[in-house]
Amino acid sequence: MRDLPERFGSWKTVYERHRRWSADGTWDGILRAVQAEADLDGRIDWSMVSVDSTSCRAHQHAAGARKKKPRIPKKDRRPGTMAMLVSPASCEAHAERDY
Repeated sequence: MRDLPERFGSWKTVYERHRRWSADGTWDGILRAVQAEADLDGRIDWSMVSVDSTSCRAHQHAAGARKKKPRIPKKDRRPGTMAMLVSPASCEAHAERDY
């Protein structure tokens, strides 16, 4: 049994529809339309951007690059740590920071 409320019907139908809409660009079109409407209403601040590193792809050869010693003190490093960034937690403080 799949974890889906009964009101949505068969999980297989939902899955197939989602897969088809992802492939044919339906979801991308919906996102563009919602963003355009919100932008016209002034509800989007395009100067604020957040990128989640879990969704950033690296080039296929990136893993084979020559390794440089990390600049993180050994006592602060955890196994597998590539970099550390400390930044303000609030959007307002982050926007005011001069990079």
